[in-house]
Amino acid sequence: MVLGPSERFRNIIGFLSTISTMIGVNVMNPNYRINIVTRFVMFAICVFYINLIYTIYVGIVIEDDWTIVLQVTALLPSALEGMTKLISVLKHQEGWRYLGMAFECVYVAYEQKNQCYRECLMKHVILTRKLLICCILIYFIPALTVVTFPFVYGAIYNERNNEVRDSIYNECLWYEMSVIEQKIVLIMLMKSQNTINLSVGRVMDLSMATALSVTKAIYSYAMVIYNFLQKDSIS
Repeated sequence: MVLGPSERFRNIIGFLSTISTMIGVNVMNPNYRINIVTRFVMFAICVFYINLIYTIYVGIVIEDDWTIVLQVTALLPSALEGMTKLISVLKHQEGWRYLGMAFECVYVAYEQKNQCYRECLMKHVILTRKLLICCILIYFIPALTVVTFPFVYGAIYNERNNEVRDSIYNECLWYEMSVIEQKIVLIMLMKSQNTINLSVGRVMDLSMATALSVTKAIYSYAMVIYNFLQKDSIS
């Protein structure tokens, strides 16, 4: 069954509503109320601001490092943008619902007129879907890079630890040293075998195995979104 322009438009609105539900701002639902997810998102953004202020305080007052202001300011726009969008959507709920219903009425009314209108509406709804996919990719690729880079760095860190251990045993010629020096090398070797690995809040190690697991999870979610957007184009 070939979907018409209005059905495709409803699919796009449904997809956006699903994404909005994940962050607690599905204002397209007439019965929407601020829920626990919305409060959690607000709380997370507030915690981010608190950590931001604390980081500036530590950098300036304790460490006397004013460059921390520039480093922290680079992170400020993302949180500010998120909070602004959240407040804007919550404040103008009726406007967003009216806008969605108005566009849907336009699609339903004009696709019934003649073939020319249907082709024009179909062209624009397909263009909208493509723009939506591009926006997802624009956010997805940097997010994937930001998420996986620390794990790659952690894997490099672990590999360097192993290289230190191997270098102590294979390259320092300990068998030609005095007994005292051999004992020092032995202590170094014992210490190098108990390496300190980088971790995420002591929950998971920063390693390539963890990076692959996180990447697979992100890829799975991305494919779900992509298939949702592509299913009507196959019809």
